Amino acid sequence: MKPEKMNIISGLQRIRLKRRVCLAIIFGFLPGCVVLGLLGPIAAMSGALGLFLVGLWVQHRLNRSLCPRCHKLFFVVSFDKNHYRPDGPLSFPPQRNCRHCNLELYKKR
Repeated sequence: MKPEKMNIISGLQRIRLKRRVCLAIIFGFLPGCVVLGLLGPIAAMSGALGLFLVGLWVQHRLNRSLCPRCHKLFFVVSFDKNHYRPDGPLSFPPQRNCRHCNLELYKKR
């Protein structure tokens, strides 16, 4: 396999991994807070704050992922006349294609 194609495949794998970690933090936040709440109020507050900050960091890294083919931002994180996102520039990126070169994150089966 060509090195360029290998770089694209590994770049897409990194983006998919970031998405999975972000989703795990989102869906694990409330159960994690409940478990930490059993340990006491200070553990619950500090654990919730820690999970929130880690989630923000992972979300930021996901939003700043570069497309392995065109090397531009994979997800559109700002408003312009061509890509309107009513939920704001810091929302979870639901798109599955690069907005610049249309590279697919997941192959259609």
